[in-house]
Amino acid sequence: MKAPKFVIRSAQPDDFDEVLQLLRQLWPKASLDPSHMKTAFMDGLQSPTRSYFCAVSENMIVGFASLSWSSNLWQTGFAGCLIDELVIAESHRGSGIGSQLISCLVTEARTHGCRVIELASAGHRERAHNFYLRNGFQQRETKLFYREIA
Repeated sequence: MKAPKFVIRSAQPDDFDEVLQLLRQLWPKASLDPSHMKTAFMDGLQSPTRSYFCAVSENMIVGFASLSWSSNLWQTGFAGCLIDELVIAESHRGSGIGSQLISCLVTEARTHGCRVIELASAGHRERAHNFYLRNGFQQRETKLFYREIA
């Protein structure tokens, strides 16, 4: 397979519809609320603690990644980043776009003083887990807890 030519750039407001299509590939069984997601996307574009990036090939968005960062009180000077979303179009997976987006996110994290970059991945996404390991991530033994408050 010939590697596609692509560029990575900051996301723009007009990118939402294409980003939504990518997210539908990531979560095909989820019931997504495009109106709510668009509001969150637009808020994220304006946020001082979030960055969104798109990989574009032949005028189409073929990859999307989002990063958020924060600091905490229990580790002085600790700043950490979280990859909130990372998705590559099914037709472009395995072409190097994901690795380039990861590289972009790491560079962005460094510009905000982050010392750690983390992500969560569903247990059944074994290909994604191998991808993350190949890109320098380590798997931690941890339990992730959540509580719905709606």
